[in-house]
Amino acid sequence: GNPKHEKDMEENGIGKIDMTILNLYPFEATVAKGAAFEQCIENIDIGGPSMLRSTAKNHAFTTIVTSPDQYEEVKKCMEENNGGTTLEMRKRFAARAFSLSAAYDSAIAGWFTKELGESTDVVTRVYKPEFPLKYGCNPHQKPAGILSLLNSDLPFTVLNGTPGYINLFAASRSYPK
Repeated sequence: GNPKHEKDMEENGIGKIDMTILNLYPFEATVAKGAAFEQCIENIDIGGPSMLRSTAKNHAFTTIVTSPDQYEEVKKCMEENNGGTTLEMRKRFAARAFSLSAAYDSAIAGWFTKELGESTDVVTRVYKPEFPLKYGCNPHQKPAGILSLLNSDLPFTVLNGTPGYINLFAASRSYPK
């Protein structure tokens, strides 16, 4: 840590923070409900993303937990590590936290621009992995993955097996325009 910060904390009776558990304001859910502009603005979290990012940045010393689906893993890790967490887990959780922060900011920027009816110089899109392809374009290559826009479904359904790049390319060429 930082010796000056540690001294200030000790002088003020502040213990070290080893974990931050937080949920961001439900901006996307508020927008999805069709809430008024002012209510959507009120549901833009300011402090949460700051805490999320600062904790994730300091993952060498503290754990960021951003979703209830992480609680069991945290609990198990702490039980196996005398009440602490591992650096490997803190790194993975930090990466997830930064992804959440980017998705949150993207949702806000996209909604705000749309509400104003204006274009923007920068367009952000957040994707989530759906599944890896069976193989790459050539046998020696790693397969690419299929992604979908966050909160959107894929425009197709795989009915059997795991498709490869060529399968999807051929299917896309057969799609009527």
